[in-house]
Amino acid sequence: MMRNRVIATLVLMLALFFTPPMTAFPTGIGNLADNGCLCHGVSDPSTKVEISGLPQAWEANTTYSLSIGVSSTDETLANGSRGGFRLLFSGGEVNYSHEIVQNLDSGLTHTETGSEGRQWQVNWTSPDDATTTVISQRESDHSNISSVVRQCRQW
Repeated sequence: MMRNRVIATLVLMLALFFTPPMTAFPTGIGNLADNGCLCHGVSDPSTKVEISGLPQAWEANTTYSLSIGVSSTDETLANGSRGGFRLLFSGGEVNYSHEIVQNLDSGLTHTETGSEGRQWQVNWTSPDDATTTVISQRESDHSNISSVVRQCRQW
């Protein structure tokens, strides 16, 4: 009986040893997150996601510098990841540093290197036609930018 328990314990320990570690999404968040949050663990109300630089009403063919930031008391993960984001625009063009931001599944997200920080910069150039409705996935409404709240609070 004792021998069976020892063998079962050893098998369980070996199975756990060979289980690969889980590390969130350090290489970017794809379209799995387009219809809602794709959080990592329990929600942390102290985590804040902010986007600054979007105007209340945009002018046609104008470039706006956007700052995306995550503030949290969470520590850096073992793989060096500190944060990430996913940002969608239905119109206009976006330019960014390919070292820390990438286009993945038709949306902007961090790269593996970009996940080591909690601040990202992108430049959004509005459409040529100012009557176009642009939908951005972010946290507040603007007069001609329809927005959707999709904040994940942990990572």
